[in-house]
This record gives sequence, structure tokens and C-alpha cells, in this order.
Amino acid sequence: MAETSPRTTSKRARKAPKKMSDAADEDDLDAVEEVELQEAIAASQAEAPPPEAPKPKPEIEEGKFYKRELPEQCVAFASREGRAFFESALKSGGLEGFFDLIAQFHTQNEPAYCGLATLTMALNSLKVDPGRPWKGVWRWYDESLLDCCKDLREVQLDGISLEEFVCLAVCNGLSCDTRRAHVAGEDVEMAPTTTSVKTCANVSDGCHASITSGSLDDLRAAVKHACGRSDVVLAASYSRKTLGQTGDGHFSPVGGYDASTDQVLLLDVARFKYPPHWVPLPVLYEAMQRKDPKTLQVRGWCLLSATSSTEGESGDLRAASAILNTITGGKASKHTDLPKPGRKPSAKKGDAPKKPAARKPATTRKRKAAPDVTQCDWCKAADHSAPGPKGAATLCPGCGDKFAKGDVPPQKDPATGKFPCRVEGCGAEFDSEGALRSHRRHCDGGTWRCGWCGASSKDSGHRKNPGPKGPATLCGPCGGRYRQGAT
Repeated sequence: MAETSPRTTSKRARKAPKKMSDAADEDDLDAVEEVELQEAIAASQAEAPPPEAPKPKPEIEEGKFYKRELPEQCVAFASREGRAFFESALKSGGLEGFFDLIAQFHTQNEPAYCGLATLTMALNSLKVDPGRPWKGVWRWYDESLLDCCKDLREVQLDGISLEEFVCLAVCNGLSCDTRRAHVAGEDVEMAPTTTSVKTCANVSDGCHASITSGSLDDLRAAVKHACGRSDVVLAASYSRKTLGQTGDGHFSPVGGYDASTDQVLLLDVARFKYPPHWVPLPVLYEAMQRKDPKTLQVRGWCLLSATSSTEGESGDLRAASAILNTITGGKASKHTDLPKPGRKPSAKKGDAPKKPAARKPATTRKRKAAPDVTQCDWCKAADHSAPGPKGAATLCPGCGDKFAKGDVPPQKDPATGKFPCRVEGCGAEFDSEGALRSHRRHCDGGTWRCGWCGASSKDSGHRKNPGPKGPATLCGPCGGRYRQGAT
């Protein structure tokens, strides 16, 4: 075996210690890096903010409420007992109008808008065309469109009375049979209470319907009539206090009637406060007997319909005609077979012909008087004190002013079969005379402009709001900004 040279041995001996020192250096480096890493982690933890404590729930402001509990005499619609009432009413035919109403169930937009919300539900469920857009291209009733009889700012403060509700209903094309609850000690056949002309700028639209008194049986008959068909809506005006609820005067539509238990379904439009509920009909009538502290009149109910046809019972036709024309603003004789007041009913088949009266000498003959006029010849309003094209006392004051200025009654375009708006610059056409009248109350022919953005009334959906320069000076969006404090 060859011997290793001393030189070779010394080189190998020198290399071995170096490998050991490299390994030691790597271990030292790893230790240093680990220390630095731990220090960096400690530093980052020291700089990081402590974890946030869970935020406490916001305190409920005193005097603010989330809904109310129904009192004992009111049965919630969704409860087991309420569903039993619903099933019974459905079998007995007391929910014919419920489904059209529930499809338009509306929550009032303001705490005092119960009357406007009730009327909005009635108009939409009865499929009444407002004749002007609500938003965009859509014609649809909203509380903001019911501004013709009372300024909406006043409605926000004190709501509307029963007379103002009737005024708004008739102004927007509804036939309204209105009764007040009878109070013991007062005459049931009290004189009709007529709405004040000052409450409505649209004098020509016949919104001054009469209100008479009705008994508990009258209310029950009206509820059965309205709930047994889909083309009539009964709106109830009553006091919440009698029902054991908070608040006082309120409007809501009646959605159904269970004859077996004499329960009435109130579709309460203040859904943020109370859900729909059933109440005994006598209790509802008692709630109508409480007087409105502002008008000092008892409350009542309205039978609303989009048509003015009414079935009369046997009896004196002239007396029935007078009653119906008083209730419907003079429209009953137009849509029924009843004669107009002052006219004798026409002879029926089978009646014996009457002998002609003896002819008087020419010197004693008197000119036959013109038949009595019961309504405005143009707008069918009950007031007809102004002269018109057919003679004296044939138009209401509003239409009389239009006639004096050269206006003529609405007429269909033979080419299109529609009623055109004759305001210069407008050009809109409508299927019915009522829709045209509703449109003309707000039409300006495109001349009006918003005081801030310059939009026309057509661009803003014919919604004119008050501004810093007075009423009807801003469009809807600008009016909203103005109410929020913008200048």
C-alpha cells in the first residue's frame, strides 16, 4: 500500500476544519434570522391597535315606536281567529271586493295621510285613470296627485275631514254616497251638510256633494253592499279611541264582512302602527259617532264607485230621483231610468192612454216652462247657477266663467274618437271626458317652467311644488330639495 505524502495529508487536514466552520456559520445565521423574525413579530404586535370591543346596540330614542299591539276587541287579520273570520266571510260572499283592494294595499306616506291613502286605494282598485302621469310614463294614483282640494302641506299638519274626503273623491271622478252616523237626541233626517266652496279651487267639477245621516242598519246594509261586489269601495271615517287604539280620527277602507259574526275587516292604511284587523260592526258604528273636534261633526262612511248607476226600489220615482240626484251630484238620472226632478215619469206599456186636455183659447195659452235643470250641463256638477249656451242657470260658476271667455264643452274628435285637450301647445288626448277634466286642472300647454332647473310641467310629471318664490314654482325633484333646506 502506497504511503501518503506529508504534503497531501496536510492539505486534507486543512480542508476538514473549514467544512466544520462553514456549518457553524450557517447555524449561527439561522439563529440570527430567527431572532430577528421574532423581534419583528413582537414589534408588529406592539404597533397593532388592540381589538375593538363589540359596539353596543343604539339606544332607542324615547317617544319613538315600532308598531302597536291591537286591543282585545280588535282581531288581527293573520291570527287564527282572524283567518276563521276570513274563511266564513269568503263562503258567505262577503269578500268580493277584497282581492281588488288587497292588490292595491297602500301604506300612508305621512302620519296624517290616512284619508289620502284610503282614497288612493279606492281609485286604483276601481281602475280610475288619473289622466296625468305619476312618474315617468305611468298614470297611476298616488297621494301626491290628490292635491286639488287642499294643499298637501296643510294635509300633513291636520289631515282631511269627511267633507274634504268627499270633495277629493268627486273631483277625481268617483260617485260618492256619504252618510254620517246618527247620534241619539239628534234628528236622523238632518239637513245635508255641503262642503265649503273655499276648500276647493275646482268649483266646476261638482265636488260639493251632500252628506246625510245614517243608522246602524244603514251602515250594515252599506257594508254588505260594498263587500258583496268588486265595483264599490266603502271608506270608513272613525275614531280610534272607541276601538281602544291610540290616536283619534282615522280613515281606512273596509275589505270584508263576516255576516255570521257581524265582523268588519278594516284594511288599516297605517300599517306601521296596526295590521289589518276585524272589529264588530256595532263598535265601528260607535267609533263613527265620536265627533271630529275640528268640524264638530260626527264621522261616517262613503260608498265610492267609478260609475253613478244606482238601483232604485219601488215607490215614488220622483222622490227617489230627488234623493239619488242629491247624493250623486245630479248624475243619477243620467245613468238610470229614474226621471229628473220636476219631470213626470213616462207612461209604461199597458197603461191606459190619457185623454188630451181641452185646448185653451190662444189668448189664455201660456208658454210651456223649460224643464228644471238639476246639474251643470258641462261637468255635471250639482251647482248650475250660471248661464250657458242652453240658457240661464245651466252651468256651474266655473264652467260659466269658461263659457263667458268663449270656451265650449269637451267634444270627441271624430277621427280618433278621443277627447283632445284644447289648451294651446298641449295636444294630449284622452279616452273619457272625466280623464280630460282631471288633466285640464293641471294643464298649462307647456308654458310653465321650474324656477330652479327650468323643467316643464310635462317633464316633471305635472307635479308643481312650492318654492322660495311662492306656490307652484318648482318641479317635483326641486321641490323635494327645497323642503330639505336647499336654496
